[in-house]
Amino acid sequence: MPLLEKRINTESWFSSDAHFNHLYPSSIRLLAQRHWTPLVVARKAANFLAAESNVKILDIGSGVGKFCLAAAHYKPKAFYYGIEQRKD
Repeated sequence: MPLLEKRINTESWFSSDAHFNHLYPSSIRLLAQRHWTPLVVARKAANFLAAESNVKILDIGSGVGKFCLAAAHYKPKAFYYGIEQRKD
């Protein structure tokens, strides 16, 4: 798949929280409303935390990783690390 086509497909994932949440199985998606960072919040946080290139950002209690994935989409020149203690 050409890079531009991949980028267009990726953009659709981040067009809304509902779109993004469908990347996960329904059993995990049930937690979305209560526990997941909304995309608008992830974007604002990424803009603040990754104002410069090559910064390292640690998300403790990252759950399914939505914040790290979204922040990396919005600010790809930073490094994101997510840590979660729950196995599932």
